[in-house]
Amino acid sequence: MDFIKEFASPLLNEPIVLFIFISFLLYAGVRDFQTKLIRDKLNIFFLSTAIVLMVLTGLSDAFAFETIRLEFGWSNVAGLIMGFLFLFIPAFIKNQPMGGDIKISAVVGFWLGYEAMLGVLLIATLANLLYWVGAFYVYKNFGSKTLMPFAPFIAIGALVFYGTAYFL
Repeated sequence: MDFIKEFASPLLNEPIVLFIFISFLLYAGVRDFQTKLIRDKLNIFFLSTAIVLMVLTGLSDAFAFETIRLEFGWSNVAGLIMGFLFLFIPAFIKNQPMGGDIKISAVVGFWLGYEAMLGVLLIATLANLLYWVGAFYVYKNFGSKTLMPFAPFIAIGALVFYGTAYFL
C-alpha cells in the first residue's frame, strides 16, 4: 500500500487539516444524501479553506520557482479540473441536475491533486455501483431513472483511499 502514499496529498499529513477535510466530506455527504442539495456557500468555503491552509502550511504556490511547489500547485489545479469534468461531461450529455456533486468533486480534486483524485473517483464510482445494484433489488420503486446523490460516494471514496494510505 506504499504506492498509495505516493499519491496522497501532503497537506493531509497535518492532523487538524485531515480533521477539517473529513468533517467537510461527512457533512457534505450526509447533507446531499438527505436533501440532494449542496449549497455553493459550502463548496466556496471548503475551497477557500484549502487555499488558506496551503498558504499557511507552505505546501502550495502554483507560481513558485521551486520544483516541488510548482508540481504540487499544478497537481491541485489539474485535480480540480479532473474532478469537475469527470461529473460534468456525463451530466451534460444526459442533461441531469448534478450541480452540487460536480462542484464538490472539483473541490475535493483541488484538495487532493489529480493523482489521488483518480483513485477517489474510481472507489466512489464502484461504491455507487454497489449501492445502485443493492437498492435495485431491495426497493421496488428504484429504477434507472432514480436520481441518486453522488457526494456521499465521493466522501466514501476519499475516506477509503486515505484510510488505505494511512492505516494499512
